Formats: sequence, C-alpha cells, structure tokens
Amino acid sequence: MPGRDNPGTAPALRPAREADQSRIATILRDTWISAYAPRLPAPVSRRFLDQGIPELYVGANWQVLHVAELGDRIAGFLHVEGDFVRSLHVDPADAGKGCGRALMTLAESMVAAAGHKAVRVDTETFNTAALAFYRRIGYRETGRKHTELLGAPVTLVLLEKAPTPPDHVSNA
Repeated sequence: MPGRDNPGTAPALRPAREADQSRIATILRDTWISAYAPRLPAPVSRRFLDQGIPELYVGANWQVLHVAELGDRIAGFLHVEGDFVRSLHVDPADAGKGCGRALMTLAESMVAAAGHKAVRVDTETFNTAALAFYRRIGYRETGRKHTELLGAPVTLVLLEKAPTPPDHVSNA
C-alpha cells in the first residue's frame, strides 16, 4: 500500500534473511535513539546501546522477523509471537511511507491465520507517534500496565484489534 509521503511505491514484504541482521539492528538502534533515548534516563539509553541489545535481539530472532523494503533497502521490520506484535520498527527516515501499515497488515494476517481472535500490541505512553499510528489503523486501548524497561519505570498502553483475514493481504 502506498504511504502518505510516497504515494506511488508500496513496500515489499518478505521474511528476514540472515544477511539482513545488520540493517535490522541499525533500524532498531535508530528507532531507539529517536523515540526512546530522549525520554528515558541517560544511563538506560547508554546501556541499551553499549550492551549491543539491538544486535543481540536481532541475532536471536532474525529467523522469525519480516521486513518491509522500499526499493532495494530494508526500511522496517516486524516480530509477531502468537497474537502479539512484539516489535514493529520503521527507519525514522522512512516514516510515513507505508511500511508500518503494510507490516501491521501482515501481522494481522499472520494472527488471523493462526486462529487468534485479536491482534495485541503495546507501546510506552511516551511514544505518542506509535500510539497515534496504532489508533489511526484501528487499534483500541484495552488497558495500561506499569513495568520497567532496562530498569526505568514506564507505563505501557495495551492495544488490540480484530485481525485482517489472510485473503485480504498482499505480500508484494
């Protein structure tokens, strides 16, 4: 589906490959720096980067990730476990180009194909861009949860939506 800022180009979706790990970790690192680091204590942000958490996460999970490509470049990735979207990250430079929407449509299809009745996702209250995105694509808040992110207290907004049936999704 074409994005708001890129009306003629739809992202191509595919399973991640081993060779994609570095680019996916870079996207995770960049989204952390832009969306999380400014809102968390500096030691927490440094720990995330200094301990190589993006690389560790991607290395442990690349086999179950899906990516969105714009042209020949990976612009975002998705991690779904059961009915839960564990991660959705889009390169900040590619925000508004349809990658997040395309990946979430894929997530909904995967969840529906697995027989679940709802897609669940959460995000921190400070991540207002993500909250606005999820609400724009039809997710509704079901609750809030106080937890910790690398030792820093955060509040998660819990969201869900009925999944898109698999026959309504195109994997370009």
